[in-house]
Amino acid sequence: MHEELNNFNRNDVWTLVERPDHCRNVIGTKWVFKNKQDEHGIVVRYKARLVAQGYSQVEGVDYGETFAPVARLESIRILLAYAAHHGFKLQQMDVKSAFLHGPLHEEVYVKQPPGFEDPHYPEHVLKLKKALYGHKQAPRAWYEHLRELLEDRGFEVGKIDPTLFTKRVNGELFICQLYVDDIIFGSTNSMFNDEFAKLMTDRFEMSMMGELKYFLGFEIKQLQHGTFINQAKYLQDMLTRFGLKGANGIGTPMHLKCQLVLDENGKAVDQKLYRSMIGGSSNQGRKGVAKKPTSKAHWDRLYVTEDGTYTTRDTEWINEEAAIRQAAMEREEQARKTRKASVDSLLRMHATEYHALRQKNPYLKPRSSDDDCFWTEEQHRIMVDIYQTHRTKVCPMRALNLDALQSNVYFHEMMWVSEKLGLLPLMQLRHDYNVEMIHQFYATLHIGKSNDIDIQWMTDNHLYKSSFKNFASVLGYPWFGKNSKKGGHRMHEHGVETDKNKLAPLYKAGGVPGKAKDLYPLYDILLRNFRCNISPSAGNNDALRGGLIILLYHSYLVFHNGEDYMEDQEIDVMNFIFEEMHYALMEKKVQPHAPYIMKLLVHEIKDQGDLLEFVDVHNYGTLRVKKEHVKSMEKVGFTKEEDERILHSTLSRNLINKKVKKLKWYEKIMLCMNVEIHKENYCLYKENQKLKAQNRAILKNQHLLLNDCYHRILAKSGDGP
Repeated sequence: MHEELNNFNRNDVWTLVERPDHCRNVIGTKWVFKNKQDEHGIVVRYKARLVAQGYSQVEGVDYGETFAPVARLESIRILLAYAAHHGFKLQQMDVKSAFLHGPLHEEVYVKQPPGFEDPHYPEHVLKLKKALYGHKQAPRAWYEHLRELLEDRGFEVGKIDPTLFTKRVNGELFICQLYVDDIIFGSTNSMFNDEFAKLMTDRFEMSMMGELKYFLGFEIKQLQHGTFINQAKYLQDMLTRFGLKGANGIGTPMHLKCQLVLDENGKAVDQKLYRSMIGGSSNQGRKGVAKKPTSKAHWDRLYVTEDGTYTTRDTEWINEEAAIRQAAMEREEQARKTRKASVDSLLRMHATEYHALRQKNPYLKPRSSDDDCFWTEEQHRIMVDIYQTHRTKVCPMRALNLDALQSNVYFHEMMWVSEKLGLLPLMQLRHDYNVEMIHQFYATLHIGKSNDIDIQWMTDNHLYKSSFKNFASVLGYPWFGKNSKKGGHRMHEHGVETDKNKLAPLYKAGGVPGKAKDLYPLYDILLRNFRCNISPSAGNNDALRGGLIILLYHSYLVFHNGEDYMEDQEIDVMNFIFEEMHYALMEKKVQPHAPYIMKLLVHEIKDQGDLLEFVDVHNYGTLRVKKEHVKSMEKVGFTKEEDERILHSTLSRNLINKKVKKLKWYEKIMLCMNVEIHKENYCLYKENQKLKAQNRAILKNQHLLLNDCYHRILAKSGDGP
């Protein structure tokens, strides 16, 4: 423990200061003890680590960006194979207290270490200059610091794996792979290894471990004729952890065609323990391809020693490029023999695109042959043209019955608060809802950058243009422009949703901030109305997102300040709607169906189009009714309300029921395309489905074909029965 604190003093990690008034969060610390073992399981060091209680950090206050790349096992395996192929050995080193070298950009305070408080200033706090273990941004701060150091020395960062650093000098290559504070490195010239070790020891306190022997649970032996990897120690630790160390090994773990019968009187299996066993052994099995038994690769990849340890061997490759080309030719020849038509189009995913997606999502992996990262061009076009809009969630239609709510004791307070905020017209607005019109609107919506913010969208292959000024007039609100401050509070600019102190009065005593179930009853009924009419959201109804929290906070100000709530504190309703529409355009966000969107759509379509759109809420279908039909009904003498009721109840239902059966699936998807393109894409889709079915049948019978081929070869050679 004293050694750990001495490291902090040496690296100038913190400063003891009096807690400032503006400090909103002080992070706790605790001691963690661990025994460090070598590859043989022998304890080589007793280690004490002071860690921060990162779970108490507040996003936006104590930390911002947190992601730090970590070396993938695939990269480490490739590095081992590359070193074996080029005949050099990898070395290993460890950075002591690595996270203490990463500078912090945020103002962070932590409590004094337990048991080591300053006797003269026990109430003081520690202001951090560098990150501690346990901080959410600590891995990122350490990685950025080390990357800057290596780049200044001429190293290049890997394009696919950012934890791989390389440097070439006079045809010689140096490779360095990072895994947090563990570093493995090697070079075709041994002098580079000594220079790199000196560079790191001059800058950091290092533990030089010499030749790579044990890394991430792998026991590694680098010999002259190959590199051997096994996980014997890892498996022994697993057996000890699950109480199976004294169990006897058998050749067949389970009999074939074993009948599993539920033991109703037996003891229930510990689900946590069972899942831990399965997860811990996920990398111990090996899924092999049905190779020919005569193939040399079938025997060279895996062997079993007499003592029962499983070992994988990476041998030196001889003319590997020729072997890869030969394998590709054999696959193509086999494909031509076993199918009538070749797969049309090349794979959409190339190295550059995969790298771009990996930067957005570092954990991107192909999940199956249907993964969109590995679609063909044809599959990709069908998905973009036909399915893409339907993959986005749309909030389900909800309606709040104000008449039924009048019996609620908080009803009048809710209406009064809504009126003071200027939200009452939106709360009372009701409009029929059509899911496909909402799909079209958000799929084609474009918001201009002018002060009036012109908006464009397409509905049923027709382009419509409007402006927020016109939109505001439809809803009966003033529009002061995108950058004007006349309209009242621009709520999204204040960041209220991240201030727990301001939001505390909304919740009951002991309530959890951000949970709807812990709100006071008044704010709960306001929230239900806001969800339906102003800021709809999908997913968990108990979770609050930013827009809803902002509305509730301003409701709190109105309720507690009463008539003293000045007019300049009223919210800018149209600006709030503008921000909500922008929020919906973000990737992977839901599409709010708020009634004001449908009101805008129907208003613009009536003014600019030849068709009136009447929507049947029960069928969720769009019915096109010619204007002549409406005029002929007016001659009969019905009132406007009766006309609308008849269209919704009789005419629309009858016509929809007749047409729905005849409509193809591509006609019901209301994209900004004509029917002919849908028909063409539908035909391509059906052809692709046939090809997939053929490929599945080929894969299903592949092992039978290979076995038959093997027996034919044996029969010709005379070795067969």
